[in-house]
Amino acid sequence: MSILKKVLFALFTFTVSFSILGCGYKPATYYAKEEISGKVFLKVTIDLEDPQNSVLIKDEINKLLIQKLDADLVDKESLADTVMNVVVNSVSMQSLQYDKSGYNKLYRAVVVINVSYFKKSDTAKQFFAIVRNVFENWDEYKAILKCNPQEEVSTDWAYALACHIIGVEKTMLPKFDELSMVHMKQFVNEIPSEDWTNTLVYELLPDTIRINTYPQYYPFHYHVKSFSDKILESYKWNT
Repeated sequence: MSILKKVLFALFTFTVSFSILGCGYKPATYYAKEEISGKVFLKVTIDLEDPQNSVLIKDEINKLLIQKLDADLVDKESLADTVMNVVVNSVSMQSLQYDKSGYNKLYRAVVVINVSYFKKSDTAKQFFAIVRNVFENWDEYKAILKCNPQEEVSTDWAYALACHIIGVEKTMLPKFDELSMVHMKQFVNEIPSEDWTNTLVYELLPDTIRINTYPQYYPFHYHVKSFSDKILESYKWNT
C-alpha cells in the first residue's frame, strides 16, 4: 500500500467513524440503522482524475456499512431498498512537518466527499412525483400560495409542499431532540441575501468558527458551497 493510500485509509476510517458515532447521547448508529435499512447498494461516482482513491473510499464505506450498521450490501441497484450515493469532491495532501534537509516527513490528507441516500418506497415515489409537479407547474402553485410574483421555485418550496400534501408524519424523521444544528439560510437568520458570507462577519479559527463574534458549538450548515473552499484554505494557514 502506498503512503498516500495509508494516509487516506487512516484519515477516512477515523473521520467517517467519528461522524457516525460521535454525536448525540445515544450512538448515532442507533438512528442510522433505522434509516439505512434493508438491502443497500453503494454508488460511488468515480473521479477520472483520481480513480484509485475513489475505489479506496468505496471499499472503506462498504466496510463501515457492514461493521457498524450491519448492512446487507447488494451489487445491483435494482435489488436495493436503500441507495447510497457518494461523490468524491476533492483529495489533497498538506505538508505538516519537514526534516532537517527540507523534505516532507509528515502529511495530512484532506478528503471532501458528498454522501446522500435514497430509500425506495411508495411514499418516496409519491413524494418525488409531487416535487416534480411543483417544479413543472410553479406558476399555478405560486398563485394559490399568493407568493411574491418574482419568487422562483426551489427545492425548499417543492419539498415543503410535498411534505404538507402527503403528511409530515410520513415524510419527516422521528422527533430527535438530542442534537441541534446551526442553519445559515437567509430567512432563518433574517438577512438580506442568500449568501450570508457577504452580510455577516465570520472567523475561521483553529478550533471553532465564529459568526459575528459568537463561537459556533453545534453542527454548522453553512449552505453556501463556496464557503467550503475557505474552510479548506484555513486548514493550510492553521497548520
